Amino acid sequence: MLSDSYGAQIVFLAALLIISGFFSMAETSMMSVNRYRLEALSERGDRGAIRTIKLLSQVDYLLGTILLGNNLANAAVATIVAKISLAIFGQKQFVLGMTTVFSAFVILVFAEIIPKVIGNRFANYIAVRISFFILLFFQLFFPIIYITRVISRTFLAIFDALTFFKGSSDNHVKTRGTEVGGELKVFLMEYSSLIVSEHRDMLLNLATLSEVTVEDLMVARRNIEDIDISQPIETIMKKVTTALHSRLPVYRGNYQEIIGVLPVKRILSLWPREPVTDEKIIELTQRASFVPRSNSALDQLRFFIETHERFAIVVDEYGEVLGILTADDIVDEIMGKLSANPMPLGQPVTWGKDNSVIVDGAVRLRELNRRLLLSFPLDGAKTLNGWILSQLKDLPEGDVSIRIGDVVVETIQVSDKYVRLARLRLISDDKKRCSVT
Repeated sequence: MLSDSYGAQIVFLAALLIISGFFSMAETSMMSVNRYRLEALSERGDRGAIRTIKLLSQVDYLLGTILLGNNLANAAVATIVAKISLAIFGQKQFVLGMTTVFSAFVILVFAEIIPKVIGNRFANYIAVRISFFILLFFQLFFPIIYITRVISRTFLAIFDALTFFKGSSDNHVKTRGTEVGGELKVFLMEYSSLIVSEHRDMLLNLATLSEVTVEDLMVARRNIEDIDISQPIETIMKKVTTALHSRLPVYRGNYQEIIGVLPVKRILSLWPREPVTDEKIIELTQRASFVPRSNSALDQLRFFIETHERFAIVVDEYGEVLGILTADDIVDEIMGKLSANPMPLGQPVTWGKDNSVIVDGAVRLRELNRRLLLSFPLDGAKTLNGWILSQLKDLPEGDVSIRIGDVVVETIQVSDKYVRLARLRLISDDKKRCSVT
């Protein structure tokens, strides 16, 4: 089938290298393409993007198609090089060995490395434009591709069965939110240089929102502004008029028996024009939503959006009230702190010139980790006070220091079974990387 002239054979050899390089480039570009961009293009009706998504939806068929074309071309290249070498140098022992080395070198450089580098660098541009040819090749050689797929799946099924009986299966159950969050994090890290840092941080916070529980973000019971309806009306109105929040939990005597949530603006719209009574407060009180502390913040945000509510009471598995969560708390987690921080004297959560910072014991560890670039463990205590008590196993009777990694935590003010103020001091001068593990 080949021409006897060396010129024709060399042209044919070059064509085979181009075909092999095409499939190598296709493999890399298809695997590196930005799928979020593909989805956006497909929504606009881009046919190339629609074809590419269709191919990527069946990766085993896609890889089978690409590898079939690539290996056929590589095998033909090796055959042509061997034929030319034998015709030039004759039937000598070293000829086949040198032919193998030369073929491998030519294929590696011109059909693998160069095309794959190009495919990776221009993945988004190339993938949508070569999808037509990949799909055409798939349709032409479907029987062969299908047979290779059946054989490969058979061997994979045997391997999966062996790993199952060995008890080393890697199957994990994941929620849709976790999968999307993981993909978004990978995307943001890969394209971090193209995204404004503030926007990237917000998107990363959103991507990890499914891993955060409402207990991580709630305002603890002791820090809640509330109304005890059994108190005198003068005391109640003083709390209402000085409240820093727009909604206050209402209870009678025992905080575990919450009646509901009172919108402050409703009661202020009546007072002092009308007398305020306990019955009037109860009448204006809205139903309270109770959520378990293990709920993810992402699910709770969806709930707030669907119900148009902004306030929920967090309870444990026994129904005991632990704290409250508002939509603002979740927005703070995504956007950064918008509401008032529990910091003394209005101090920002940043290291001072002496490598120290004074913080309230109610500050959440997540907030400290984010603002001070620390790594307090988040699987136990949620606040600095809780972490200190968990380390000491008791309430400190005086000022004590706990050194952990590059940070020293010093208690400054302890009262009412609670560490109210603490100082964090860096031993290392590196404020960009601090270890607290």
